[in-house]
Amino acid sequence: MIYDRKFYEGQSQTSLQSARAIVPVVADWLDVRSVCDVGCGIGTWLHAFEECGVADVVGVDGNYVDRSKLQIEPSKFVAADLTQPLEMGRT
Repeated sequence: MIYDRKFYEGQSQTSLQSARAIVPVVADWLDVRSVCDVGCGIGTWLHAFEECGVADVVGVDGNYVDRSKLQIEPSKFVAADLTQPLEMGRT
């Protein structure tokens, strides 16, 4: 599968709708203080966590992600090759 602009444009709205339905339930069950989404795409699920008050989010995905399409701050995005070990420098 090619993860290009067309792919993200085609799925971002439905992904955000799903996240907005699920994230509040998760936030009610757990004391969510931070979220790391590996394979975050443009960060729609992280955006939903931010909407629920979780400020400490980080998204990890390939360098091919168009940073201008991110739904989180670019500083909260890490480009990584997941065929290599991933070290985030935190727990």
